[in-house]
Amino acid sequence: HPGMLPARHGSPFYFLSLLTTSIFVIEAFIMLLLSRIPPLSAPMTVIVDSFLLIVFLSPVLYFFLRRPLLLYIAELKQAEEEIRELATTERLTKLLNRFCFEKDEKELNNPVLLLVNIDGFSHINGFYGIEIGDLILKEFAVRLKGLIPENLNAKIYKLGGDDFGVLFEHNPGFDPKAIAEMVVVEIEKKHFMYQDSKISLSITIGISRERRSEEQTS
Repeated sequence: HPGMLPARHGSPFYFLSLLTTSIFVIEAFIMLLLSRIPPLSAPMTVIVDSFLLIVFLSPVLYFFLRRPLLLYIAELKQAEEEIRELATTERLTKLLNRFCFEKDEKELNNPVLLLVNIDGFSHINGFYGIEIGDLILKEFAVRLKGLIPENLNAKIYKLGGDDFGVLFEHNPGFDPKAIAEMVVVEIEKKHFMYQDSKISLSITIGISRERRSEEQTS
């Protein structure tokens, strides 16, 4: 695996030493080979010598450079994935972020948004501390994701602070208000545990249909 390579494989000195040694050994072999064939003119000797050097050096360099190149490519892919994740994912909950929401909302013909807010979450942060608050947000994201019907094809977002969004295309088979009421009931009836403490949450869900109407469920 490329990630298992020794650190020296990424050193410029290592590659320079490898190249120098390879050229020296191959050139010595070429000189020995040329000494066993009829004498050639000086220009022809240079041409033959250069051609043989390229022929013999190419597979050597490929063999030794292939693994570092694979490592470099793997690192590039990992960096690309990390950049893509940072651009589209909220750091704490790993849900899609506001940037993705604004993009996805424009692509729907009849978008429906459930805007979920945790009531008084600042008091939880103040009483238990931000670290515990972050754990609750992460667990809340998991529970919210598990409550939304899979066949609704909804996307769930962390929009900022204690605000979450559930976005989907309007579907006559699903009543947004009924979904919102179900989420409120399920979230509020189950405590969030921290050590021996039971932490209950109250949430409010706003429903927006095509940005023309809003309802409140709490």
